[in-house]
Amino acid sequence: MSAEIKTVIGQLSIAGGSWRGDPPNQVAVREPKSAPARGAGDTPGVGKGDLFVLTEARGPVSNRDNLERQLAEAIRDAYYLARGSVTASLRRALQTASDQLYRHNCQAGAPEKVVAGVVAVVVRNTDIFVAQLGPAALFTVLGSHIRRYPAQSAWLDEALTPAKNAPALGSSSLIEPNLHHLRVGPEDMLILADSRLAGQLPLTDVLNAVDPRSVKASVKNLGKTARARDGSALVLAVVEAEHSTLEVLKNAPNVLARGAPVQLNRFFKRGRHQPVTAENAISSSAMTMPIPEAVAESQPAAKENTAAFASPRPGRFFSRQAETTNGKIERQASVPAKQTSARSRPGTHRAEYRDSARPKKKSKITVKEEAAMAEEYYDLDRQLGRQAKELASVVQESSFRAEWRQSQQPSPTGKILRWLGASLFMLIALLGTGLKNILTLVLPRAGVGHTTRQAGAHAYRQQTSSVSWSLLRNIAIAIPLLVVIVVGISYLQKGRMLEAEYKEFVTSAQNKFQQAQAIAATDPSTALGLMTEAETALVEAEKLKAGQPEITELRQHMAGMSDEIGNVQRLYYLPLLRSYPDAGANLKRIVVQGVELYVLDSGTDRIFHHRLDDLGETLLPDDESLVLVSRGQAVEQVTVADILDMTWMPAGGNRQTSDLVVLNSTGLLEYDPSWNMTTAALAGGELLALPAAVSSYYGNFYILDPQANRLLRYLPTADGYSAPPEDYFPAEQAVDLSNAVDLAIDGAVYVLFRDGRLNKYEAGRPAAEFQVRGLDKPFHNPVSVFTAPDEEVQYVYVADAGNQRIVQLEKDGRFIRQFKPREGEPVSFANLQSIFVDEIGGRLYILDSNNLYVGNIPSQSVESEPDTVNEQQN
Repeated sequence: MSAEIKTVIGQLSIAGGSWRGDPPNQVAVREPKSAPARGAGDTPGVGKGDLFVLTEARGPVSNRDNLERQLAEAIRDAYYLARGSVTASLRRALQTASDQLYRHNCQAGAPEKVVAGVVAVVVRNTDIFVAQLGPAALFTVLGSHIRRYPAQSAWLDEALTPAKNAPALGSSSLIEPNLHHLRVGPEDMLILADSRLAGQLPLTDVLNAVDPRSVKASVKNLGKTARARDGSALVLAVVEAEHSTLEVLKNAPNVLARGAPVQLNRFFKRGRHQPVTAENAISSSAMTMPIPEAVAESQPAAKENTAAFASPRPGRFFSRQAETTNGKIERQASVPAKQTSARSRPGTHRAEYRDSARPKKKSKITVKEEAAMAEEYYDLDRQLGRQAKELASVVQESSFRAEWRQSQQPSPTGKILRWLGASLFMLIALLGTGLKNILTLVLPRAGVGHTTRQAGAHAYRQQTSSVSWSLLRNIAIAIPLLVVIVVGISYLQKGRMLEAEYKEFVTSAQNKFQQAQAIAATDPSTALGLMTEAETALVEAEKLKAGQPEITELRQHMAGMSDEIGNVQRLYYLPLLRSYPDAGANLKRIVVQGVELYVLDSGTDRIFHHRLDDLGETLLPDDESLVLVSRGQAVEQVTVADILDMTWMPAGGNRQTSDLVVLNSTGLLEYDPSWNMTTAALAGGELLALPAAVSSYYGNFYILDPQANRLLRYLPTADGYSAPPEDYFPAEQAVDLSNAVDLAIDGAVYVLFRDGRLNKYEAGRPAAEFQVRGLDKPFHNPVSVFTAPDEEVQYVYVADAGNQRIVQLEKDGRFIRQFKPREGEPVSFANLQSIFVDEIGGRLYILDSNNLYVGNIPSQSVESEPDTVNEQQN
């Protein structure tokens, strides 16, 4: 069983360069955890989770704080009132807030409309559901991996300019938020940030700023790293819940538990706002108190009521009850003064027995005391009832009174469980009674034995009972049978409940898939979102019953429709050419020139040399040139060290030969199949920090160095590249290359970034006509980009490992199609490392998981407007 987790909240708000408390654009809501889990729409037993919202308004608005607060609260109310799954509720909540802004824009008729961004996060144990739109973002730090949602945004990235119709709250009558589903564990962190922070925070800075052990330190580091005059962020740290905290939650009353002490108090109308400073605005406790502090401080009566329910105080009622009870005992135990022993006064025993057997008349004092006690009991009962109503009114007066009332209604599953529990309790009670009767019959009575006969006392015959052994035998047989029946009924009921829940999940997935089919042609983005929800339902169904054919069949239909929407073409011919199983192997680059094929293993610092057959589909047997060069090898008095990257350098400019150029940490190497490996001059080695990729064009040599934040260009000389390099980007056109992973050149320079961006530059400046568009999913963990001059390659190819695909783009960024392995192939493209495309020969050479594959480029069935459907998403 996975450990229970909780979230610790930290808040960051900077206005005019000063830190402030009580950010108006942030909302945090804790779901009641002490109550039984209530159904979410048509799915009983699944709660709505904890909700965290951050908004940002843009445009001509007089009171920005008030507008952002209204939008956040509208999303909060709409989410918890909505029926259906978490994803559907988030979609409806954001649409509700957008409708408010859209109506305002239509009525105002202002030339510049008011729009807003939002990021909403629902935490349900280890499941995280995200909805994002407009100028806002979510950073996830999951272990040592960090990602921003969205990876590419016109609102956040400097290279992109927000259009007038850029997606945001209030921009149109119908919005489509970006939806994501994640899994988290202890020591993970989530950061909800507005565009003023998210737009200027590189992923590396965010990763260095966060500290999973301290939310307070993380918020301070983020504020210092950003250096912004305005900005807002909500930091969520995922920690493992302690045992004591869980026990408190189990025993807590069914009211909202306290979450972050800076925000939750404003959700209660009778609560009193707590001022927050920059120091205390960044700490919180996750659901450790059964009653919010604001409610407890503003409601003294409710506070007293809590004490009364927890442990009865010794008051007037309890003390007088004890005195009255003692008085009764003393009166019943008192002996008349004239009473003597039976031995000293024979004949008095019968009279005393008659007197004791005669019913006694209650004294007037006893009746009055009992009446007073009863009256005080009813007074206390009425007092506790009034206080309980006052406590309930605090919750009912909050903005969530509808949800609170709904949570009091028992779910069908709860009713069945309570019925089974009551039945089992009754059966156990009957078994206990039968066992008691058996022991009473079998065992001798305590205290029965020889007694001394007293003078004048009556002698009574001791009653004995005979045990029926047949009765004992029948009871002994009935007890295990009864236990078997009870267990069987319990398992039967449990099986029926699981079967009903399984059918609900499968039916929900089928319905969502049918809805996606109906709108796939007109609204592909919404259709993909519905299929994502259907997949979530199928995952839950698999937890109950794994390996069901109906789940497999539905997944196959969904995969087919996803391929159709995303214009996916499966690679049905994908043979394995070579494996590299050596320990520490990490393939980085593949270069093909004619029938010569080179593979760089940066893990073991070796370059492998292979030869292809005439068809380019298989490798010829290895020969003595298999390892072209390796670490520690001496080449012309130079010892090879770390091999960083390689590229094929064609002749051009002042360069007369075509060679394989290899960059290593000790210099430059060149390989000509006719002249073997030689060294070459390379100037400016002191300018390099940690190069990530190299490329070539018309004899020029390019080195991409993210650590130094430079892209250097070398012009050829007679002895190699002995002239000092020049920066490709002009000084006035600064470009952040810290996240760059690869580059390709066809005359223009294409730079691929780890966060999913692909930028095109001409003469050191961004190409105005280039924009990646039409993708069904944005790039996630791209690793390699490939292109060449138009006479060799017509398109741009991106190896997108996060989405397990190879994407084909026009050279203006327009999406054409994407390639994936067919179902059942041993390769999944989940560990793509590099690609080389031979469009003339129709071949794809692929490095994946230290294996070399070759595939045929599928023919393009539709040549005109291949991404018409997908462009509707952008």
